[in-house]
Formats: sequence, structure tokens, C-alpha cells
Amino acid sequence: MNYFITAEKEVLKEVSADIYADILRYMIANEIDNDKKNPLYTLRNMVLELGDSLIKNSDFTMDDLKTIKSKLDFIRDFFQGVTNDA
Repeated sequence: MNYFITAEKEVLKEVSADIYADILRYMIANEIDNDKKNPLYTLRNMVLELGDSLIKNSDFTMDDLKTIKSKLDFIRDFFQGVTNDA
């Protein structure tokens, strides 16, 4: 496996864990239920699925990882915008 791909996967795993923790902390602090209709619940699950894919799948290209990074960046920016938690 390519060193750069492995390194980028590790960075993205950390980013996804950080975003997941931020969303979960916010939901707990604001007593937001795990309602599937709640956008934060959906965002949290999207981050979880992206993080899981980084762990379970070993056949990534740098383009795949750039796509995942873009998704994580969007989720983080959206969460910060919605919660004003910049």
C-alpha cells in the first residue's frame, strides 16, 4: 500500500472522529434525541459511515480520499453553520 494513501487515511479517520465527537457532544448538551428526522442525527451517521469506510476498505485511491475529505469538510462546515459553533 502506498505510504501517502495510508497517511491520508489516518488523517481522515482522525478528522471523522473529531467531527463525530463534536456533533455528539452538541446533541447531548442540547438534549437532542436520536430522531432519524433530525438533520444532526443524519450528519452524525454520515460521518460514522465515512469513518467506518476508511477502516473497512483498503482499496482507496487518492481521488477517493479527496472525495471523502470534501464530504467531511462539508459536514463540518454545515454543522458549524447550523449550530453557530465556529
